[in-house]
Amino acid sequence: MSEWLTRQNVVPDNVRLNVWLAGSFLLLCMANVAGLLTARFLHRSGEIGIRRALGAPRHAVFAQHLLEAAAVSVVGGALALPLTVLGLWILRKQEEGFTDMARLDPVMFGGLFVLALAVGLLVGLLPAWRASTVEPGLQVKSA
Repeated sequence: MSEWLTRQNVVPDNVRLNVWLAGSFLLLCMANVAGLLTARFLHRSGEIGIRRALGAPRHAVFAQHLLEAAAVSVVGGALALPLTVLGLWILRKQEEGFTDMARLDPVMFGGLFVLALAVGLLVGLLPAWRASTVEPGLQVKSA
């Protein structure tokens, strides 16, 4: 089937390039968010150490930081809706033949919102785990 599609030039080469660029951009964003979350969580290592010294279990610290990562993902997904509407408006202003086919599909947008939440949770796993392994003794001593 893919061979036939290639011979018929159903999917132009620039679409394949756009898919690769979008995937690469997603991976770059994931790495950036993981780094930012790690820095943010470990910046509060004194607070985490005190919470652990007062009896907070590791899984509670892990769950808190994973919930924070999920909240960031939900905010990002919510900001995506007006940006998508803006992008569609800009696309419709162009005088290409395919611009009338560009529309907002609520089911597709909902799927992308769920994907944003899943990626946020996936990316937040490592920073949350690192934050939950902070040793309380060292942090309390330095605080």
